[in-house]
Amino acid sequence: MPQTAAPAPGGEVDLGSAPPPVPPPGKAKKAKQSPPSAQVDDRLIRLEWRPEHVEGNRGWGPMVQVPVMGPEKRPLKGRSLYSALGRNDLAEQYERRLAAKRIMGTGSALLLVSGIAVGISAFFIHGCQQGDLKCWDDRDAQLRERFYWSGGLVLGGAVLGIASSAYSAHPVSRDELMGLIREHNAQIRKEPGVRVGATLLPGGGALSLAGNF
Repeated sequence: MPQTAAPAPGGEVDLGSAPPPVPPPGKAKKAKQSPPSAQVDDRLIRLEWRPEHVEGNRGWGPMVQVPVMGPEKRPLKGRSLYSALGRNDLAEQYERRLAAKRIMGTGSALLLVSGIAVGISAFFIHGCQQGDLKCWDDRDAQLRERFYWSGGLVLGGAVLGIASSAYSAHPVSRDELMGLIREHNAQIRKEPGVRVGATLLPGGGALSLAGNF
């Protein structure tokens, strides 16, 4: 004899999960709004790997770390770097040292060109006839004089050129510059509303500066 399913007790029917009851007016909890996220301050100085510009080789050189600032990643070099750090005194010193470096480079080029010109002029010293000892003595004296002048000018230009290359326009050393950048960023990070993205670098600091200045 077929068995029939037992009726649900009390005549209840499975209608699924009912929605939660509507809270009474004025009792509904307001949804907590997340606080606005702090923005990265555009005054922070960061580092970015960029190819160094080199004359020739289609302008591409080795990759160096360049300090940048702002959302457009504007590179900071020379005076603009010290101005961004708030050190106008160092910016003025940089301009003076850069002018001295350019003067040294220009002087080196002038000495080299002058030395080469004096050396070439030796080929145009007057000739002498056979047996004219006085003429030959005068010619030899002029050759020696121009040889000494040419060698001295070229040597002086080379020395001045090396000095110009070794002379840095930056008034502070690399380590001192890194310290200034760290202090600048640390001061900005202390201000409220600045979000900081930590960058671990091989010196233990939050930010370092590498490359040629």
